[in-house]
Amino acid sequence: MSGFFEKGDFIRLREVSLSYSPSQEFAGRFFRARNASISAAVRNLGILWTKYTGVDPEAFGTTGDAPSEFQAFGPPTYLSFRLNLTY
Repeated sequence: MSGFFEKGDFIRLREVSLSYSPSQEFAGRFFRARNASISAAVRNLGILWTKYTGVDPEAFGTTGDAPSEFQAFGPPTYLSFRLNLTY
């Protein structure tokens, strides 16, 4: 191949999550609940292994009539937190 083509192979750490369930005594004392669980997650951490020289192998944008990667951004990062209580 010639021109502006290159391999776009990549490995990405897509999502990391963590959950914790405290004891029933803790849930009762601090939340007045029978049970509780706390979760946190991060999606699209920005950890990417690739030899691709562009912004991001998954990024695609246009600057006019022709498709181009110029000024394109990679996927956004999302954070989520959750508190589940059982009464």
